[in-house]
Amino acid sequence: MNVLVYSGEGVSKEALHHALYSLKRALGQRYDIKTVSKESLKGEPWEEGCSLLVFTGGRDLPFVRDLQQPTLQRVRKYVFQKQGRFMGLCAGAYFACKQVEFEQGSKLEVIGPRDLQLCSALARGSVFPGFEYDKDTGARAASLRLLEPISGRDRIKVYVNGGCSFGNLCHDHLQYRTIAAYGDDVDCRAIGEPAIVMGYLPGSEKASVVLSGGHFEYHADELKKRSPDLACLPELLVDAEGQDLLWRHVLVSMGLDISHVESDTLQTPLICFGPKQWCSNHTEINGEQRIFSFTSTDVTGKTHPILLQGSTPLFKPELYYETLGASPIGQDLLYAERLDSTQTLLSE
Repeated sequence: MNVLVYSGEGVSKEALHHALYSLKRALGQRYDIKTVSKESLKGEPWEEGCSLLVFTGGRDLPFVRDLQQPTLQRVRKYVFQKQGRFMGLCAGAYFACKQVEFEQGSKLEVIGPRDLQLCSALARGSVFPGFEYDKDTGARAASLRLLEPISGRDRIKVYVNGGCSFGNLCHDHLQYRTIAAYGDDVDCRAIGEPAIVMGYLPGSEKASVVLSGGHFEYHADELKKRSPDLACLPELLVDAEGQDLLWRHVLVSMGLDISHVESDTLQTPLICFGPKQWCSNHTEINGEQRIFSFTSTDVTGKTHPILLQGSTPLFKPELYYETLGASPIGQDLLYAERLDSTQTLLSE
């Protein structure tokens, strides 16, 4: 099953990275996490096997330009008729609403209807002053008030930069409810207004649509690596656990399976068994020098040097080669205890 993240023009590079990082971290053992283009959404049968379609942050006007009615109708049909799932984060949330009011009265003003209309709401932002495209000058560690506590928590800090609130929230194809509202941050323009909403098909207990004005998928530990000078980073780091709780709660509320996640490291080191002439560093197996290693970098950005001796506790290469004998088939072997995707194995 696939989780597809839109990567067309308008998508922020940072927002795309964080979405892919957090999705792989939570769902990578159960789903293939992939990007999807405007051409694919228009011309390929992406709906079959798609467990979740994600539109993340950036600018929504390129989405409006590039995704025309035939594509939008496919997305609407996927959600409303085929029980598909959609997640809109920041720009993706603006794009999914009926009407947008962004930075009204400023040079960044964007006002107008949107045709996707998965939610009959007015997306109004920015909820904090100072927003600038491709900068963190307007970013905040926003306090969200949870309408239903999660693991005893009723407030969680999340990254918000240019995000919206959801006004005039009403029911159309989906029954919407607010799961988090903006807290009482001093400079917040939307105190008490919906920050994260979920839409349900009639009779369903699982959410079909999740829209968030802020980036609750941004994990503070990953932000620290990529944006160490971010002014609001210390506040976010204090509540990294809360961000993880909220992220996983939303995914479970959509009926997605996170039960296969074992750790933050999604891919264990990849080891290659091959002939002696391949070996840059090697050890001896059954009298032959045939094992060497690739240094593996997983989706969290961590590099895994491989200790050759005892590096395959679940696999006995000596027994394998003893059983294989002189057969030329199977002499060359790639081995890993756990992979995040066989489709991208060699390209990684």
